[in-house]
Amino acid sequence: MICLHCMQGSVATGGVCPVCRHPDEDKTRPPHALPWRYELRERYIIGKVVGSGGFGITYFAYDTRNRKKVAVKELFPKTAAQPERTPDNSLVICEGQNDFFRVMALRFRNEAETLAHLNNHPEFPDVYGILHANGTLYYIMEALDGKDLKRIMADRSGAPIPWQSLCDVIKPIFRALDCIHQKGMLHRDISPDNIFVMNAGGAKLIDFGSIRSYVSQEEMTTNIMHQQYAAPEQLPQGGLMNGGELVPQMTYTDIYSLSVVLYYILTGVKVPPAFQRFINPQVILRAPNEVNSAVPPYVSAAIYRGVQMNPADRWQNVRDYAAALFPGEDIFRANITRPQTRMFRLVCTRGAFPGQACPIRPGLRLTIGRMSDNSIAIPDKQISRYHCELQGTPDGKLYLRDLGSANHTYLNGQPLPPGNWYQLKFGDAIRLGESQFLEIQ
Repeated sequence: MICLHCMQGSVATGGVCPVCRHPDEDKTRPPHALPWRYELRERYIIGKVVGSGGFGITYFAYDTRNRKKVAVKELFPKTAAQPERTPDNSLVICEGQNDFFRVMALRFRNEAETLAHLNNHPEFPDVYGILHANGTLYYIMEALDGKDLKRIMADRSGAPIPWQSLCDVIKPIFRALDCIHQKGMLHRDISPDNIFVMNAGGAKLIDFGSIRSYVSQEEMTTNIMHQQYAAPEQLPQGGLMNGGELVPQMTYTDIYSLSVVLYYILTGVKVPPAFQRFINPQVILRAPNEVNSAVPPYVSAAIYRGVQMNPADRWQNVRDYAAALFPGEDIFRANITRPQTRMFRLVCTRGAFPGQACPIRPGLRLTIGRMSDNSIAIPDKQISRYHCELQGTPDGKLYLRDLGSANHTYLNGQPLPPGNWYQLKFGDAIRLGESQFLEIQ
């Protein structure tokens, strides 16, 4: 069996991996997590728990089809919906919480789909697919090797990181924020544990559970996950700052949170939470270089502007902020290192998985059929063992072909001759036999 610690060596049941020397067990596993070596959809062998919060659990897993390490995020709203696992590992939601769970499932799916649309950007983890199992949702994504800034600071016992050592970590985060801001979105939960520093160099912005559009201010009142880093306009009383009128959350909201993170990383001192600064305006926040004289004055001045309580006094966009922190550099020139192409989604409109969506990134090949080793397995007798196949190309095109199915693959109502590739476009309707209806979005 594959070792679920290093994903490289082979280990016998109860044995020790010859590569990493870890035993085939996980003694620190949370009691509500999926079991060690649980096989999700007969494809992903679940290993170590790498994160467990109020709304989800993240695991490392081994993808038996592609033979590689991945991360699997499970929707598990432990506190809010109080789910319990049955002996077969299905989730049972607390009575009266089913409507809330459906809302959480929609947001979870939106998080996965948002990340999937950012797959061309190296500053975000790639998402490989979304699936439904055990009465809940999962999405499969790139497994990251490294540590988040929270862990790094803990390993340093809170000692500051020098500015020159931090630059290569922060530049990708500025590019990531610029990318989502250009799309009219806010991250809304920037904190040290959402900035992941890669062993291979650079960093990625993670955890998009709170992302929202700032074009419309609707649904901007979700729980704040990290109040230590939240901007004052994210607080219920934030509207009082503007004569009783609501202060909208905009790009300066993420800038505040990022600035609070930078202040902490460079000084080892945490900025008081915004609600404390709000109720006690007499609290004086010193400039970063007054706390740590090693912080360059121009860096200190830029960050100090970013942590101002009044949004009008902060930087209004990350590009101006970056120009102050990195004078003479255009850190956005290499914003996209992989070619930008359209991201398609295959959506089940009627059939086995109604409403479920699967992102199809460039270069991804999906097979659909009744057998469990298909990318999408559909337990329907009308579906052939290997029914059809989709292929995303590096130049952003998408193709479909029938694999000799008994009940045919239909494209916009017309049966496809087996074996030939047909290019798809946005809005195309696919029907498998008479029971499974799909759409390209």
